[in-house]
Amino acid sequence: MILTKPAILREIKHKRVKVTPFDKRVIGPASIDLSLGDKLRVFTNPTIIKIVETSDGLHHTKLISINKGYALQPGELVLGITKETLKLPDDICGFIHSRSRFARLGLMTHITAPFLQPGINNKQTLEIYNASKNVLVLKPGVKICAVVLCRTDGSAHYQGKYKRQAQP
Repeated sequence: MILTKPAILREIKHKRVKVTPFDKRVIGPASIDLSLGDKLRVFTNPTIIKIVETSDGLHHTKLISINKGYALQPGELVLGITKETLKLPDDICGFIHSRSRFARLGLMTHITAPFLQPGINNKQTLEIYNASKNVLVLKPGVKICAVVLCRTDGSAHYQGKYKRQAQP
């Protein structure tokens, strides 16, 4: 079941869902808008990357500050992170979605990993891709994606590799 604005606000009021920093204006009819943070991971020199369980983007990227913006080239993939930390209880999960206004320009704010596990308490990594033929300038603080929350059938708690992520 997808949570609507009244349910999201109720969960926030009871401190079961936390968005830090929080601004009530980011709550939509059935989602929460999240902003782009001020750091990106950009891929360094093209190379051959074996896709195995131990594959990790950290070894093929460098962390940069984007306080003045970042010109995302056509066909370029970067890893961003949300400004906000999102905490979910053990009976609520979520899905990250691109915002329509930016998708219409060819910006994909996550490309393949939209699921947010129950029990998370971290910032969200964004797989940002420019699918257009234009250069798209990314700016920190822009509400770049939306999270849709769903109630689960039962409880679970994420304990994986990225449980405390704070950088992309």
